[in-house]
Amino acid sequence: MAEKETKEEVKEEVKEEVKVEKTEEKPKKKKKVKVKNLIIILVILVVLGLVGFFVATKVILPGHFYSKGKEALESENYEKAVKNLKNLDDYKDSDKLLKEAYFGYAKTLTEEGKFDDARKMLKKSKNDEVEQYTKYLTALENISKKEYDKGISALVALDDYEKAKEHLTEAYYARGEDSLKNNKFDVAKTSFEKAGDYKDSKEKLLECDYLHAEDLLKNKKYSDAKSYYEKVPDYKDSKDKIVLSNFLLAEEKFADGNYGDAKKIYQSLDKNYEHDGVKVSSRLETLEKFSKYVNLTGTWKGKNGKFKVLSVYDRTGSWDSWENTYESSLEVKCKINDNGTITISGDAEFYTYTNYSSLSTLLKMRTYSVPFSFTIKDGENIPTKWASNYSTGTSESGEAGKANLEYKGGKLYLTYSLNDKNYSQYFTYKYTSSITFSK
Repeated sequence: MAEKETKEEVKEEVKEEVKVEKTEEKPKKKKKVKVKNLIIILVILVVLGLVGFFVATKVILPGHFYSKGKEALESENYEKAVKNLKNLDDYKDSDKLLKEAYFGYAKTLTEEGKFDDARKMLKKSKNDEVEQYTKYLTALENISKKEYDKGISALVALDDYEKAKEHLTEAYYARGEDSLKNNKFDVAKTSFEKAGDYKDSKEKLLECDYLHAEDLLKNKKYSDAKSYYEKVPDYKDSKDKIVLSNFLLAEEKFADGNYGDAKKIYQSLDKNYEHDGVKVSSRLETLEKFSKYVNLTGTWKGKNGKFKVLSVYDRTGSWDSWENTYESSLEVKCKINDNGTITISGDAEFYTYTNYSSLSTLLKMRTYSVPFSFTIKDGENIPTKWASNYSTGTSESGEAGKANLEYKGGKLYLTYSLNDKNYSQYFTYKYTSSITFSK
């Protein structure tokens, strides 16, 4: 019984083992199938991925960037066009479009004043206009550096280039503004004239003359200031400044003792005009009181002056001479002093020879002056002799001559003489000069 049970148990154990083995074998077969399928799927996916990548990189993406680049190029967004087209290699006509984009971007950078970056773009472009555009770029760069003359000259040289013509008036205007700021009024005026109708060039022309006048007035060049104010009489306060310039010019002449000219200017002004506490009427009253002396002041012109050198042979008295003519002028000034006296002064010029020669080409001459200054009391007669025996004028031997200046009949007579016996033991050289001054 026990043995039978044992056999039965063994059979059961064997059956169980067989079941276990079968159970273990079946999963192994399924696992192999799954691995094979997975490998196949992965291979398919890789292939599809490679195909997709190829299609994406060689067809879809290039097409996308090409489309975007071309669209940007057509809308003149050259920077965007360059970014989209620069990595497309030989895709369609992308190389041609890229060169256009580079050139267009160079133009944009030039207009923005980014000249170095613009040059980099031009180097990458093979456009036929590159050489000419580079000259144009350089011209604009010079103008941006305020080297206006160089820039304008370059633009003028590019007369067949439309862009240069467009910027030329801008360049003239820019030079005008810069010159005006630096008180280069003539250059500024010429520049605004050439700028034509650009911006407010017409108004700037008026401003040039006005500011020029202001600068002259500030620097006490009253006569010139008046002239420039008169060019723009209706601009700002030019009319008032014309009157002021006249008054200040009269004051300058009054202070300088040129009373005759001062009086003429005061008489052209309103007698009630006043500046810095000085009234025109009071100046005229003073000048009228001293009118006798006032009439002496101003420019005296000398005409038909003569100077001569005479070579006299001492043994026989025979002689040879050279003679010449000249004109001259002198300014006579008067100063009304606080103590009531009047000082009269000036400086008369004359010509004289300084040597003798039988050849005219060897003759020498020069200018000398006769300064004078004297003071008289109010009411006294004007003296006749203004300069007497004034030692001046020198010959080659070192001898000095004498000059006289006399006032007669409303005219001034200047005479000069020198007898030189030291230059030669056989000859006496006589030098003379004379001229009459009148108002």
